Amino acid sequence: MPKTFPLVRVVGMHFRGQAAKDYAAALQPGDTLLVERELDNAYDPNAIKVMTPGDNSFHLGYIERGAAMWIASEMDEGMAFTVTVED
Repeated sequence: MPKTFPLVRVVGMHFRGQAAKDYAAALQPGDTLLVERELDNAYDPNAIKVMTPGDNSFHLGYIERGAAMWIASEMDEGMAFTVTVED
């Protein structure tokens, strides 16, 4: 059974540019996003990028640092995650 981390916030979208802001503003509950480890992040060794789905995927933001600390170790061991928009 997949592990669930409820109410994880996505942060840093204001640094991603207008396309990310517009995409985030249009998200609806139930929409799915992708996550990807960013192992070379200079600021957070547990950084997890939140990405849009599809062929033209782009970086929206990051999983908040506190939650990323726990989720990153699971991802590093091979567990796959997605993000489902709730609010």
